[in-house]
Amino acid sequence: MSVLLPEPTPVATNGRELTRTTDSAFEVVTVDELKESMRLRTTAHDAVLGRLIKASRQQIERMIEQALIKQIWQQTANRVPREIKLLVTPVLSVSSVEYIPGMDSDTWLTYDSSNYAAAGDSLLARTTWPTHRNWKSLRVTFAVGYNDHPDSPTDDDKTTARDAVPSSLREAVRELAAHMFENPEGTAAVQYETVAKQFGALPGVVKEIISGYIKWGL
Repeated sequence: MSVLLPEPTPVATNGRELTRTTDSAFEVVTVDELKESMRLRTTAHDAVLGRLIKASRQQIERMIEQALIKQIWQQTANRVPREIKLLVTPVLSVSSVEYIPGMDSDTWLTYDSSNYAAAGDSLLARTTWPTHRNWKSLRVTFAVGYNDHPDSPTDDDKTTARDAVPSSLREAVRELAAHMFENPEGTAAVQYETVAKQFGALPGVVKEIISGYIKWGL
């Protein structure tokens, strides 16, 4: 089962809860790029194509458990071991680690960043994590994506961020968006819960591209 599902429902897996708090500020594929690949010259469908690009990008992200363009996520856990595995990649930065200290408190406290280290998609406590109550009482806020960019990105920032994403994944988004436009009844595939069902509903070229990115059985 993929850990990534459509918002706004948080994802709970093995005592952990995962929520996207900020989606991408722009898309990995532009409407003009999609129209060029589809040989469309009219602007009549631009709004629809924009929505399909977003839906396709999110569908692929859910399946491969990655963010293509910068996003902010929160991962909440119960009691944790010394190493916390972050469930969305590639990790750009960790903003904070917060915790609720005990059963008689609902106040989130910030754990000083000097007490842990980030390495790839993991956080490692230098000694131990702070004492916290058992249920959803430690959370990590972190940024993910293939390239960082300012909160108000320029056109150059957007180009740099898009270029950092593997070209094969950008192509997968284009192909899936075009498929969804040409086969509107197929858009229901984004509602499937399991990776196997999602994968089976994809057009062949998209399957070929993303099969190597999916964490089968993990």
